[in-house]
Amino acid sequence: MESSMSPEPGRGFPDDADRAAIIGELGRNFLVEAAAGTGKTTSLVDRVVALLGSGETTIDHVAAVTFTIKAAAELGERFQVALENERRNEPDPVRRARLEAALEDREKGFIGTIHAFCARLIRERPVEAGVDPGFEELDELENLVVRGEAWKTWTDRVFLERSPILGTLAEIALPISSLRQTYELLADNRDVVAAPSPPVEQPDLSAARTAVCEFLDRALPHVPDPALPGGRDRLQEKLLAAAHLRTLDGPAVTVRLLSQLESRSNATLKTWRDRGMAKMLAEEYDELRTSVVAPALTRWREYVYPIAIEAVGPALAEFDRLRAHRGKLNFQDLLIRARDLLRGRPAVRRELQQRYTHLLVDEFQDTDPIQTEVMLYLTGSDVEETDWRRLVPRAGSLFVVGDPKQSIYRFRRADIETYDRVRRRIEESGGRLAKLTTNFRSTGRICRWVNAAFETVLPAEATRMQAAHAPLHAAYPESDETSGAFRLTIGGKGGSVESEDAERIAEWISRAIAGRHRIAVPDGKGNVTTRPLEPGDFLVLLRRRRNLDVYARALEARRVPYEITGGGAFCDSEELAALLPLLETLADPDDQVLLTAALRHVFGIDDDALYRFKRDGGRFSFLVDPPESADARITFALARLRTFHDSVRRLPPAAAIAVICRDLAWIVHAASREMGGTRTGNLLKALAVARRLSAEGEPFSRVVEELKELASTEKVEEMSVEPGRSRAVRLMNLHQAKGLEAPVVFLADPNREKDWDPDQSIDRSVEPARAYFRIVEKGKNFARRVVAQPVGWAEREATESAFEAAERDRLLYVAATRAKSILVVSVSDKASAWSKLTPFLGNEIPELPRAVVAEPAGSLRHVGRDLAVQRALRDERRTLSLAPSYAVVTPTSLTHAAAPLPARQRTGRGMSWGRVIHRLLEGLMENPSLDVRAYAANLLSEEERPAEDLEEVTAVVEGVRSSPLWQRATRASRRLVEVPFAVEVDSSEIGISEGPARSLLQGAIDLAFEEDSGWILVDYKTDTIAGNLDELVGFYSPQIEMYRRYWETLTGQPTEAGLYFVSTGREVWPQRA
Repeated sequence: MESSMSPEPGRGFPDDADRAAIIGELGRNFLVEAAAGTGKTTSLVDRVVALLGSGETTIDHVAAVTFTIKAAAELGERFQVALENERRNEPDPVRRARLEAALEDREKGFIGTIHAFCARLIRERPVEAGVDPGFEELDELENLVVRGEAWKTWTDRVFLERSPILGTLAEIALPISSLRQTYELLADNRDVVAAPSPPVEQPDLSAARTAVCEFLDRALPHVPDPALPGGRDRLQEKLLAAAHLRTLDGPAVTVRLLSQLESRSNATLKTWRDRGMAKMLAEEYDELRTSVVAPALTRWREYVYPIAIEAVGPALAEFDRLRAHRGKLNFQDLLIRARDLLRGRPAVRRELQQRYTHLLVDEFQDTDPIQTEVMLYLTGSDVEETDWRRLVPRAGSLFVVGDPKQSIYRFRRADIETYDRVRRRIEESGGRLAKLTTNFRSTGRICRWVNAAFETVLPAEATRMQAAHAPLHAAYPESDETSGAFRLTIGGKGGSVESEDAERIAEWISRAIAGRHRIAVPDGKGNVTTRPLEPGDFLVLLRRRRNLDVYARALEARRVPYEITGGGAFCDSEELAALLPLLETLADPDDQVLLTAALRHVFGIDDDALYRFKRDGGRFSFLVDPPESADARITFALARLRTFHDSVRRLPPAAAIAVICRDLAWIVHAASREMGGTRTGNLLKALAVARRLSAEGEPFSRVVEELKELASTEKVEEMSVEPGRSRAVRLMNLHQAKGLEAPVVFLADPNREKDWDPDQSIDRSVEPARAYFRIVEKGKNFARRVVAQPVGWAEREATESAFEAAERDRLLYVAATRAKSILVVSVSDKASAWSKLTPFLGNEIPELPRAVVAEPAGSLRHVGRDLAVQRALRDERRTLSLAPSYAVVTPTSLTHAAAPLPARQRTGRGMSWGRVIHRLLEGLMENPSLDVRAYAANLLSEEERPAEDLEEVTAVVEGVRSSPLWQRATRASRRLVEVPFAVEVDSSEIGISEGPARSLLQGAIDLAFEEDSGWILVDYKTDTIAGNLDELVGFYSPQIEMYRRYWETLTGQPTEAGLYFVSTGREVWPQRA
C-alpha cells in the first residue's frame, strides 16, 4: 500500500506549484501525472477534501472511483482520515461546519470501484438500462464458470444435432476445440465485434505441396537411419514427420505437411554423417520455408479465418443468453450497460450529471476504453452528443490522476492511446496538466539510480506507444550506504537459475531478520528512520508467476513467513488433481478408468495390487462386493467409495464433497504439507465454487464438471488459507505489485522469458471497435500452431508487438520503483526480464551485503554418508512410502470398536433425526433470532422426513434452549459450534496396536464455550433414555473424555466435557463422578 505522501510546507519541492493548484484551482479540470511514489491517491484525497471544505460541492455530489476492491478500500480509509484531520485542524468555523457535514453524510457520496459505480447507475435506472431490476453481479470466477458452461452447452448441441458446422470444420481440418480461445477472447470483450473479413477463395496448395515433396526426395536419403549416437536434431525430426504425411492426401493433410516445415531448420551438424550436405539442406530448407511454405500457409489461414469467426457466433449468443436468463451481469456488462444508458438517453445523462457534479478517477492509466466513455458521458458538456471522442468535460467536473509510465494492463484492455485522448480533451476544456515528480517513497540513492536507468529506457518525449521519462526528485536527505540498488549475481553454482536465486534470496532474508540487520527506511513524510528488518519489509517480484513456488519453498525451508499473490497455481493444485478422479467416479460409477485413478491417487494402491485384484476376478466397481481374497486395502477403499456414493445420493453436491474431504482428512493433509496454506486455500476455493453451484440447483455431475473445468483454467488464481498476512515476506508476479512498496525489494528469477507473439489486435478508431484474432491451437509443452488469421495480420501483429514491447519497458519502471531503501536485481549470464537494468548495475554498485548472524553452536555444516548408507536409506524410504503413513480415526469409531452399543429403545427415527436436531441447535446458537419452525421444516424436507415430525422436533429444540446449560453457554465470552479438530497422536495412545504408528484423530465437537475457569465442551445425544442412562453414560464417556483431553492439549487451558441428552434435558459430567 502506498504511504501517505503529503509534503510538509516550506520544503521547497519542484512540484509545489502543481500541488497547490490541485487544492486551489477547484473550477478547472485536472489530469495529474504523478510519477511513482509521488502520491497519486493523496492528491485525489486532498482534492476531495478541498472541494468539500470550500463549499464548491457537497459529499452527495462527489464520486471517486478506482479499479480494484483493495484500492477502493484504501481510498475510502484515507479519505476518512484526511477529512477528520482537516476538520480537527480547521480554524474557520464555516469550513469546519462543511467538513463536519461531509463526515456525517459520508455514505451519501460514492467511493469505490468503477464497476460498483456503474452498478449503482444501472440500479437507479434498470428499466432504461434494459436489465432485470433484481440483477446480480458475477465476479470473475463466477463469470469463468458461466463462460465455460455456455461453451459446453453449444458444443454439446453441435454434436447432438449434427450441425453442418462440423462438416465445414472437418473439411478445413479445424478441430472445434481450437476455436475456444477465440470464443473466450470475444466473450471477454463484448464491446467489440470480430472484424469482418473479405471472402477468400480456397487456395490451391498443389504447387507448394509439390515443391515440398521434391525437397523431401532430395533430403531424406541423407537422414541417418538409424540415428547417430547424438540423436536426431529438429531438422531430421521435421523431415521424417513430413515424409509420413506426404503419403496421405487432401487439403487438410497438405496444410499439416506444410506446417511441419514452417519453423526454422535448427540443424545440428554433428547429428549428420555428411556435415556439408546437412548445412546445404538446412539452407535449402530455410529458403523453401520463407519463399513457398509461409506464403501458402498464410493464404490458407486467411481462407479459414472467416469460417472460424462465424462458427463461434452461436457460442457467444449462448453466453449472452445464459447471463440474461439468470439475471446476471459480469463486469463487462456493467460497463457496457452503464455506457449505453448514458449515451442513448440524454435525459438520464442530464439527471445523473446533476447528481454527480464532480467525478474523480484514481489510477487512470489503468482505464479501459468503456470506462473512459462512461467518464466522459458523465462529465461532457453536451448531453446530446453520442460520440464520446467529441465530448469535452464541463469545467471543474473531472479530476483524473495517473501515471502513463505505469500503464501495464494492456492485456486487460488498458490503453495508453485512450490516456492520451483524454489528456487532450482535458486540455481543450481549459483544464490543467499537473506533473508530480517529488518522490516520498524512496531514498535519494534509489531515485538517482532509477533516473539513470530510465533516461535511456524511456523516450524524452511521449510517443503514440510510450510515455515520456520524468526524472524523480527525492524528498529525503542523503541516506547511508545501506540504501541503494544492488546486483545479485546468479549462475556460478550449477543447477537451475531460479533455484539458486531462490536459495540466495531466502538465505539473505533469513539472516537479515535473525541478525536484526538495520536499514534506513523513509516514513512517507520526508524523514528517514533506521530500524531492524522484519519479514513484512521484503517484497520479492518475478516477471512471471511460473516459479513463485520455488521461492516460497526456499523461504519455508528457513521458516520465514510468506504470502503469495497472483500465483495462479489453482490449476496446479495436487490435492484437487488427485481428488477430481474420485469425484468423477462417484458421478459415473461405471467408468473403470476413473475408479482406477481414484484407487491409485487417493488411496495409494500400487499397480501390482490393482493387477492382482483384476487377475483374481475382481471388478473395478464399488457397487459390487470384492472377492474375499482381495487386498485389504482395495476392499477398504471400495467400501469408502460406496459410503461416499451414498452421501452423493443423499446430500446436496457441495455438502457431499465437504463430507468426502472431511472423511479423507483431505484438508488436514493438505495443511500439513509444504506450502500448506496455499494447498488448503485451493481446496477451500474449490469447495466455495461447489457451494455456489449447489445453491443454484446444479446436480453433482455438473458440479464436478465445473470443478474440472476450473482446475484446467490458468486464469484462476490460487488462494491461501491465511490471506493478507501483513508481517510476512510478499511473493508475487510483477503485475500484482502496482501501488505496493517495501523497504527491500528483490527483482528475482533472472531467467529468459519467452514473449509470445500477440494473438489479438483491436481497432478502436471505428465504432464499434473491431477485433482481429490469430487463432492458435495449443499443443503439448507450450507448443502453438497457427490455424487461422485475418488478411493483413502481419502488419497488425507488428504494431501490436511494438505496443507490447513498450509496455514491457513500463513494467520495468514499475518494478524498479517499489523499493524504499534497498533494490536488489538478480542477474545472470542469460538474457532475462531485467536485462535492460543490468548495464546500470555495474562494478561501482557493490554486491549485495550479507547480514551476518552467528551460526548455532554445535551445528553440523557438513554431514557425509557413504554410498551404502544412502542406498539403505533409499530402500527404507521406498518401503515406507508403500505403507500408510498414518491412520485416520474418530473418537466415535474408537468408542464403537471398544464396546458394543447398549440396548436402546427403538423409535424408528434413524440417524436423520439426530442430524436435524444437531443442525437446528447449531443454527440457533449461531443466530438466536433464527426462525426455528421454518428452519426445521427445511431440514426435515432435506432429510426426507415426514412433515409430522415438525412439532416434536421444535419441542425438543425449545426444551434445550430453555435449559440452564444453554443459558450458561449464551453468557460465555466465546461460543463455538460444530468445531472440527484434528490432532496427530501415537496410535498406542488411543488403543490402536496394529497398523501405522501414528494416527490422525479427528472429530467435531457439538458445542464449546469459554468461561473464566476454562473451556466447556458439550456433546449432544439424541438417544431415548429408558432406564439405561448409566449404560449410555459408560458407553459415551471414553469418547467425551477423548474430546476433553485433546482439546485441553490443543488450547492449553483447563477443559471440562459433558453429555447432554436432549430427550430428557439431563446433563452428565463424567469428570465429576
